[in-house]
Amino acid sequence: MKKAPQTIFAIVVLALVACVIMFICTMAYSGSTTQTSDNEANGSSRPTDVIVYDKPQRVLPTYYQTDPAWSEIPYLTGTIGTHGCGLVCASMAYCYIFDEEMTPDMVAAEVGDACSTDGVNDMLKFAEWLSSKSHGGLDLARVWLLDYVKDYIGEDVLVFVGMSGMLGKRMYSSHVVLMHDMTESGASINDPYDPDNTRRYTWQELDDASFLYYVIVRVS
Repeated sequence: MKKAPQTIFAIVVLALVACVIMFICTMAYSGSTTQTSDNEANGSSRPTDVIVYDKPQRVLPTYYQTDPAWSEIPYLTGTIGTHGCGLVCASMAYCYIFDEEMTPDMVAAEVGDACSTDGVNDMLKFAEWLSSKSHGGLDLARVWLLDYVKDYIGEDVLVFVGMSGMLGKRMYSSHVVLMHDMTESGASINDPYDPDNTRRYTWQELDDASFLYYVIVRVS
C-alpha cells in the first residue's frame, strides 16, 4: 500500500506531460492555419500560376485545297482543289475569327461564286463576307505594299495575300495565301495548296516573294 502515493504522482506527471504536448500541438496548428490564411490572401498558396488573358485565345486551323473531303467539289471554273485557294483561306479565317467550324465545303455551299470577280477569287469580297457575319463588323483594308502591312505588327490581324510567282519552291500563276501572327522578325503563312509552304517566314523572305496585294482583316 505504500506504493500508492508513487503511483498517483506518476499519473499526475503523465497527465501534465500530456497537457503540455496537447498545448504545443494546438499552438503549432494555430500558427500553421494563420500562415496558410496569410498565404492564401497573398495568392502564394496556389499550386500553379493562373494566366489571365485580356483577349480571346483564337485558333487558326490548317486546311488544304487537296483534302479529299472537298477537293472535287465544283468551284468557279474548276473545283476547290484547282481554284479554291481564296475560298480555303476564307474558311480558315472564319474559323479563327468566330471560333466556329466552317470547312471549305461549307463556305462553298454558302457563298457559291459570289466572292469572285471574272472567275477569280476576290479576297476583298471574302473579307466583306466575313465582316457581314460579325455583329460589330470588322476593320478591312486593301493595300499594295508589304511595308503597309508591317504597320499592323503586334495587332490581331489576318491578311489575304494575292500572288503570282515563287513561294518557297513552288511557282504559282495566280494564288492566294493567308498571312498571320506578324512580329518584328516575320510572319506566318498558311499556303492552302502546299503544306511545305505553311510555316514561319522572315520579312526578308516575304519581301522576296512575288506578292501583288494584301487584304487586311483586323480581328480586334
